[in-house]
Amino acid sequence: MLLDEKCPGWSIDYEKEAFLEGFSHLEKYVSEFGHACPLSDHETKEGFKLGMWIQNKRFRKKNLTEERIKLLESMDGWVWNSITVRWENNFRRLRKTGFNNL
Repeated sequence: MLLDEKCPGWSIDYEKEAFLEGFSHLEKYVSEFGHACPLSDHETKEGFKLGMWIQNKRFRKKNLTEERIKLLESMDGWVWNSITVRWENNFRRLRKTGFNNL
């Protein structure tokens, strides 16, 4: 019997399993909301801290494999710098309301 069969939840490649779990939650979020930019405090219905998981990936991009970077970038609305995108979106909304003289 293999060690992972004796110890439920144990994985030979925990980092890969953890990434795939987070990515699975991200896919569900994108499917539901149409973008990959939840707030940093967003938790899934299952209690997974997706917002924090995404922040971690953005902050540690240099530690991600090229394959994982491409997976994240394949998600609709994925951005590496969410602050800039949120600022631009909010500014665009503000201009639409008629505050063009800022």
